[in-house]
Amino acid sequence: MKEKLNKKTKICALILVAVIFLPAIFSCAKDKEDVPSDINVTGENNQAAAVDNGEEESKPADPRQINLDLYDYPDVNYDQHEFKILIRGQQDEWDSQDIVAEEDSADVVESAVYKRNLEIEEKLNIKITGVWVLIGEQISKLKKAVTAGDNSYDAVMLNLEDASNATKQGLLINLADTSGVNLSNPWWDQSIMQETSVMNKTYFATGDISIMDNDGTWTMMFNKKILKDLELPDIYDIVKKGEWTVDKFMELGKGATFDLDGDGVITYLDQVAFATTADSVQGLFYSQGLRIVKKDENDLPYYALTGDAVMTSLEKLYEVFRGNGDFTMLSGDYPNTPHGGSTHLVVQDAFEQNRALFYGEVMQCVKRLRQMETEFGIIPFPKANAEQKQYNTYVHSWASATAAIPRGGDNDDRTSAIIEALAYGGYKYITPAYYDVALKSKYARDDESSEMLDIILDGRLADLGYVDKYGGLMGNFQSNITGKKNIFASTIEKAEAKIQKDIDKAIEKYDELP
Repeated sequence: MKEKLNKKTKICALILVAVIFLPAIFSCAKDKEDVPSDINVTGENNQAAAVDNGEEESKPADPRQINLDLYDYPDVNYDQHEFKILIRGQQDEWDSQDIVAEEDSADVVESAVYKRNLEIEEKLNIKITGVWVLIGEQISKLKKAVTAGDNSYDAVMLNLEDASNATKQGLLINLADTSGVNLSNPWWDQSIMQETSVMNKTYFATGDISIMDNDGTWTMMFNKKILKDLELPDIYDIVKKGEWTVDKFMELGKGATFDLDGDGVITYLDQVAFATTADSVQGLFYSQGLRIVKKDENDLPYYALTGDAVMTSLEKLYEVFRGNGDFTMLSGDYPNTPHGGSTHLVVQDAFEQNRALFYGEVMQCVKRLRQMETEFGIIPFPKANAEQKQYNTYVHSWASATAAIPRGGDNDDRTSAIIEALAYGGYKYITPAYYDVALKSKYARDDESSEMLDIILDGRLADLGYVDKYGGLMGNFQSNITGKKNIFASTIEKAEAKIQKDIDKAIEKYDELP
């Protein structure tokens, strides 16, 4: 009896201890889940283990650190080789800003570039030199260098348009055939690479080696003051529920237009629902899941702009831009303004001066709004409908940047190893600075915008039909909008044969390439 009582007493005591300490245990567990894992900019902090009662309890693995651990600098000595890389500039705000930095800086991105390059130069014993070439001269200078075999450039940074053009001219080598580049690593943008390769041949690639594809990603901003004045619902919540569609966009903007100067005409001096440039035609085209070209199982492009859903989306696109005439302020409609030819500043003014509920532009324009006093939010362009699985965002092919290696170089193994190091270093230093510090903290105005940036950048794409201007179709779509002509069906019909011819020609070119 006494033994049974002792057992019962011990059990009761254990239960009492559990009751006392269980809330604390769950509280600690909850606190641990609520603390976000820090992004490891330097990659030097390993996972720590907490010791409790003699047992090790590991913290959740940092996925960024796991990716950083995939790479080790090669054990090489390149004897102070001057690594010459063709870069964009020096001309305007789209000059290269992610390849060279002469010194450390208070600017977080420039400082990250400097640190990356310093580390690579020390590890590989090289000197990184940027060769500035204006955007319109890059292809001709590259072709001249390849033809002469003078090794003017070890590597080149070309935008998507020029990179694809250079590929078909036979000026670049297949990155997948090099010993130093591993295109499956997370610092290479898999989505853009898959959409721009042909026959599984990849002659150019982008990713963390450059921030230009981020800067050139189309995004939408909304004015919080106007949103509040119109008593509109939480747009972030709508986006997160997957309900941010073209119909919802037009519904929210329906009552946003006002004739502020009372002249009976809506102009660039009045208030509108949407202020943007003609390039948002592409933004809304691709955000609705449309493609001019898709790929088959053999990585061959084929014409994909068919079906009833295409015309439905194009009709909505026209309605947004030209429907009742006062929903959208299109910059090109107002050439005679104080800004002269810089018509994109007309719509930027409208947003900054609280005269536009929504503003469509590339990501770089988020940084240009740093002086804006009114709070604004960042969201993706809307989907075609709620059934569309993800928000798609297109990358401006002119504003982008890709890495490539010219044909006929004197040491492709060395060049490819340095390119991989630059991409890895971009993932390690530059992306955290640009994305998590510059955009998420310095320019984005709230925590929700940070979440939206993840959605926007995760949905990036690059349709070959747009990059290579197949059939001139996208340019014709823009002309339809700027010319106020709702003739998309006939435009497509006229372009189909030319698009197919362009596709066949591209396949033929790639088939001839090694």
